[in-house]
Amino acid sequence: MKIIFSILSTLVLSFAGNAAHHEQAAGMNLDQLNAVQMQMCKLKPGKTMADYQKMSEDYIRWSQKNNAEVMYMRAIPLFASPRNSTTPEFDFIEMLASSFEQSGQAWKKWLSTKEGSKLNDTWQSLAECRVAINSFAMRYADIDALNTLDERVITFEWCTRNEGVVWDDLAPVHQEAVDNRPENSSILSWAIMFPGVGVNNAPGEFAHILTYADTVGLMAHRNRIANEGGWRQREDYQTNYASCTGQNAYLATVLNRPSN
Repeated sequence: MKIIFSILSTLVLSFAGNAAHHEQAAGMNLDQLNAVQMQMCKLKPGKTMADYQKMSEDYIRWSQKNNAEVMYMRAIPLFASPRNSTTPEFDFIEMLASSFEQSGQAWKKWLSTKEGSKLNDTWQSLAECRVAINSFAMRYADIDALNTLDERVITFEWCTRNEGVVWDDLAPVHQEAVDNRPENSSILSWAIMFPGVGVNNAPGEFAHILTYADTVGLMAHRNRIANEGGWRQREDYQTNYASCTGQNAYLATVLNRPSN
């Protein structure tokens, strides 16, 4: 399995590995932080997922035509619960990942071109979406698997540093997790996401995002935590470094991969 180590600086150093391979995936340099646009969407009354999917396909064609492609994925709740009773429900989450430069250029074209503006109006008419631009650091990934796996399971877990813990304290802990990753691990990728623009009430300082091939892989990881000592690592992490909310799991579908 191909492992990606990141070299980042300052704040990000706490979440990076110690060897850079200048890996490229979906048009992104994975040795640095990239942008991930998060959209929590609920369909408007009378609108269907088929309506939304048609708009998405039009958007993908537009992005290809205008050199505005990004990695585009949609996820629906599998095992998930709201943070609290005041959290709005949503039907699905969309993630659009790219370099920050590509994200900025894509948004500029989306808002300034006639076709993009028309698609934006259609999008707004179909669903109510909370949109935020976050950043993420890839800790490791099986690139070959991710490049061919259109259907997958992903989990989100928000965490906040414990009192007195600085970012640099987490660096060796996360590196140890990478170095000691079991050969038979069912986790295909691990990214750490940081809140950015449009997120003033995030449920944590950072989020662990894990990818599995399917529910079998997800349950294999849960079994490792429950029956193979993984709970000890989690207990140590939460006691000494960061408090985490618990995982929510989603069924995710890749809708587009950039051609370059």
